[in-house]
Order: sequence, then structure tokens, then C-alpha cells
Amino acid sequence: PVTAEDAKSISTHERWVTSIAHSADGSMIATGGGQSLQYRPGDVIVWDAKSGAMIAALEGHTSNVWSVAFSPDGKTLVSSGYDGKVIVWNVAEKKSTATLEKHKGWCRSVAFHPNGKQFATAGEDGTAVVWNLEGPKEAKELKAHEAAIYQVAFSPDGNTLATASTDKTVKLWDWAS
Repeated sequence: PVTAEDAKSISTHERWVTSIAHSADGSMIATGGGQSLQYRPGDVIVWDAKSGAMIAALEGHTSNVWSVAFSPDGKTLVSSGYDGKVIVWNVAEKKSTATLEKHKGWCRSVAFHPNGKQFATAGEDGTAVVWNLEGPKEAKELKAHEAAIYQVAFSPDGNTLATASTDKTVKLWDWAS
């Protein structure tokens, strides 16, 4: 079996790591996390995937970060957190370009559409929202579940959005219709 000593490590985090994403070209890794659910800022950190060196620590979440996702071209990163905020980041400029506050309560998951023009978010409030990256602006809201949604994912062709909930169901949506 492979042991923990066999793995290459990037720099050590000071707090929890609750999410990780690779850029499509493999050059960067983003991590999200924090120290507690409330009252302490969340972490969004971009790392060089080859060296493990920190590229940027992005500040904006007021509490733990649950999910991070790179756009297919790696130019944009989206993060979501316990504070309900969804933050859109310009990776090259290392700054926020928008903060979206649609979900009531936690926002557990973000995922990019394969075309990079949309992304989806999933909330504790049972809603999934598909956003147009340009703006960004809301494209569609789905009252998907009666309980919290913990994960969203687009199919490889982008036509279907899957939502997974604590109500013990997974639903598949033709989100564009």
C-alpha cells in the first residue's frame, strides 16, 4: 500500500482544508477551508501544482470555504462558503470580481459548465443556481430539493446538471430548458 510518506505535499495549511480543485492545464491547485464554521475568515489559496509554492491567498469569505472550482481556461476561480457567499476571482489579478449572495445559508458546492460560460452553485436552502459568468448574472434557479444540496456537477456535454442532497436523492436536470 501507498503511505502518507510517499505523497508529495504542498505547503502546510494553518487551518482546515475542505475543498480542492486542479486547473484544467494542471499548473495550479486551489484549496478552500478555514478554522471554524463561523466568525473566522475562510481560506482560498492558489498553489503552483509543480513546486507546491503559494501563488495567492485570496481574502473575502467571512467563514469556512466549502468549495472551489476553476473555469476550464483557468482564468477564473469560484469559491463558496458557510457565509452563503459565492465569490468570483480573477486568478491572474488575484482579486475578487464579484460577490454573489443568492443562497440563504451555506453554499456547499460550485461547479463550472464545460464551456466555461456558466457555473452552478448549491445551497443549504435546497436551491441550485446556474450563473452566467459574464456579469456574472443569474441564468436559472432550480428549487431542487427540500433539504440541503451538498454537491452539483455538470455532465461532460453540459446539458445535464446533477444535484445531490441530504434528502437522500440525486436529481438530473435539463437545466437549459
